[in-house]
Amino acid sequence: MNEKIDYDRLAKFTKTLGNPLRLKIMYLLENKARYVYEIAEELKVEAHIISEQLRILRLLDIVGFKKIKRKALYELKHPEIQKLLSELHTIITRSDTKPNI
Repeated sequence: MNEKIDYDRLAKFTKTLGNPLRLKIMYLLENKARYVYEIAEELKVEAHIISEQLRILRLLDIVGFKKIKRKALYELKHPEIQKLLSELHTIITRSDTKPNI
């Protein structure tokens, strides 16, 4: 890999993945764009909390949205994010041991 690695941005990105609610949101958006209220209903979390987590995911360019009749429809911004989620799931489910953290 010849590209210069932005370790600060990489650290922020991986820290974002360390939040279970954000991961759940990302997995929900993996196959279908959704509105905030749909995510909130599915995860049984208040909409304002979902909105805050989506704001953080937007800042890191993980999700994007488009306005439809004054409502934001959120989706994963890059196909690589879907691949990353799939790879993470594969790694975790293959693990025979649970970490003692």
